[in-house]
Amino acid sequence: MAVPDLDAPLTAPEFDSLREVAKGFKRRTNLPEAHQARLLELELVREALGGLMLTEAGELRLARGH
Repeated sequence: MAVPDLDAPLTAPEFDSLREVAKGFKRRTNLPEAHQARLLELELVREALGGLMLTEAGELRLARGH
């Protein structure tokens, strides 16, 4: 398993999508596909039961505020 890159750049809209996932389980249809792909690629979110959930790396990224 790769180590997530917590310094990889995110656009402001991608970070907003990460915040949306942090509010709780998010159905995949609620976020732009490009944002989903980027957040999954960076391992900031994971797929679960047809939706998305934050990973530990995603929680750390949100705590850093960017």
